Amino acid sequence: MTEFMLSKSIWGLIFMVFLVPVNGAKAVAIPVSPDTVYTSQIGKKLKMDTVMALETSCGECGLSSIMQRPGDFNRITASAYPSDPSMTYWIRVVIVNNTDSLNRITVSNGWNDLTDGYFFPNGGGEAQVAHSGTLLPASKRALEVSSSTMHFNFPPSVDTATLFLKVQNPFSGYPPQLDLSLLSETSFNSYMEKVYARDNVSIAFQGPFA
Repeated sequence: MTEFMLSKSIWGLIFMVFLVPVNGAKAVAIPVSPDTVYTSQIGKKLKMDTVMALETSCGECGLSSIMQRPGDFNRITASAYPSDPSMTYWIRVVIVNNTDSLNRITVSNGWNDLTDGYFFPNGGGEAQVAHSGTLLPASKRALEVSSSTMHFNFPPSVDTATLFLKVQNPFSGYPPQLDLSLLSETSFNSYMEKVYARDNVSIAFQGPFA
């Protein structure tokens, strides 16, 4: 085999490795971004304590200005990062859909005053927008019964999405929580069924003594 043919074979093998499907799912090229998550990793729940975050004193700055600063996002361990209640934090996650069973993704990012979520299927175009937060009226939350949860549609036809979270704690004075959890629709529905069942039992138990 000539040196040219050997080199060609090696590069062909490398190309195939980077397109190998995960768990029998559709083939997806492996991104090199450090903030990448594969949907096959989520399972029931994926806790993300290490995130890509941007800290800014500009609480009024919108997503468009933040997207012009990709180099300002730094990889941090959320539990060890000394977040400041007077600052605004942006979290970025790239989600690669390498399964054929995910239709919606649930995001939960803890007990923060205000969180705005922006979800870009296929990495661009019009964003899906949702809001959560302990100080947000229930009528304005993505999910009225939960102050820390929001949903985004993620059809199987979408290969990659980018998620941005704007986290602020301007009123409570507590350091913003920068970690987050990703859940599949099935696991979230199962969790909510348990919550409703628990609440119903509590109501039934309190009834005779009210």
